[in-house]
Amino acid sequence: MQYFIDSIHQYSLYEYLWFFIIYAVGGWCLEVSYHVVTKGHFINRGFLNGPVCPIYGFGMLIVIICLLPLKDNKMIMFFGSIVLATLLELVTGFLLEKLFHERWWDYSKEPFNFHGYICLKFSIEWGIACLIVVDLVHTFFAGIIKHFPRAPGIILLAVCLAIFAADCVATVITVRGFNNRLRLMNEVGARIRKLSDAMGEDITDATLHGIEKSQQVKEQIDDTKERLDERSAAVRKDIDEKSAEFRKQLAEGREKFSEVSADIKEQIEIKRTGSAEERAEKRAQAEKELAALRIRLEKLRAPQARGQRRLLRAFPEMNNARFTDEIELLKKVAENSRKNRKNKQKNKQEK
Repeated sequence: MQYFIDSIHQYSLYEYLWFFIIYAVGGWCLEVSYHVVTKGHFINRGFLNGPVCPIYGFGMLIVIICLLPLKDNKMIMFFGSIVLATLLELVTGFLLEKLFHERWWDYSKEPFNFHGYICLKFSIEWGIACLIVVDLVHTFFAGIIKHFPRAPGIILLAVCLAIFAADCVATVITVRGFNNRLRLMNEVGARIRKLSDAMGEDITDATLHGIEKSQQVKEQIDDTKERLDERSAAVRKDIDEKSAEFRKQLAEGREKFSEVSADIKEQIEIKRTGSAEERAEKRAQAEKELAALRIRLEKLRAPQARGQRRLLRAFPEMNNARFTDEIELLKKVAENSRKNRKNKQKNKQEK
């Protein structure tokens, strides 16, 4: 315990705050350089809008407090940095996902990863980076801070921290707006699917109803014919005695059959027409609502606000367990928007 107390007191709060700002900005520069080399273009890799990566600032503060007195022991520095930085990355990734419902980085495709939050490759890189910073960089910055005039240093530090705080608030608002957009896209998409399914079921029911009614009419007609044929057969036996009466009854039977058939067809037609009109009205209402929902969904899919586009570019592995399809769609929209702007700029330069 005394070790940590003495280690903490090796610098003042003023110096620790400056270390946080310096290493947060330095981490951002490192991230940008790495992605320029690997991707071939600039990406603002910070969670915040400004040129800072807070995880680097906090990571170096932890290393300075816990391991700086042991800097002469390279093995302890290296493995200690790996452990501390890896724990910080794990906790940070977990908390960001719980707070904002997004996973901002995902190492699932990397070997020796733990739930995608951390992996062996970047843990080793953390250890190497901390060794280099402690041996070659930290003493230089500590000397500058110590010899820089305190009064202007405090003013400049206050300005930096105020900008940092404002950036944190703005980023939280952006992320919440982004999550709300994903939620609305999911709700509108679900409503569209529900309406489409209802329209499909209505068409299916109407078709099956028509088939059923046709079968009923056919059965009634066949039954009437069968009874008429039975009656005709019975009458034929006595045709010599009652031929005149038979013809009369046969004519009456045929007339009655025609009347019954016409009546049945009329009733079915009335019911069918009424049902068809009701279904047509419901279908028209559903199509109108469906068209409005599709327009709304297209607006939600349109290129996002600048802050949201930046987050999607900065964290291409970002995912959301609840809105996987929606976030992938927004990634594609943002990428297409970036390519279109790039092509327009290229065309202007060629002209």
